Amino acid sequence: LMIELRSMSPEVFDKYMGFIWNDYRSEVLKAGFTEEQADTATENAKKQILNDGVPNEDQRFFEVFAGEKNVGLIHIAKQGDEGGWYIYSTSY
Repeated sequence: LMIELRSMSPEVFDKYMGFIWNDYRSEVLKAGFTEEQADTATENAKKQILNDGVPNEDQRFFEVFAGEKNVGLIHIAKQGDEGGWYIYSTSY
């Protein structure tokens, strides 16, 4: 069975963004930060990976397919100047 990465559809991307930012904010709150600090941290994180809601050139968001079945999502980002990529998150 072949595994294929396909760019996230706009609908999946919007749902994924809603999920990851809510999850990120929850984790910041669990770490003991205030609501205001969690909001600020979330907005700063968004600015690092998005430009007006669109991923910057160092970010890639994929749907993972096994055949025609969607089996997951993956977000990777370029790290450093040497061309390495970091897996930020996966889901499903």
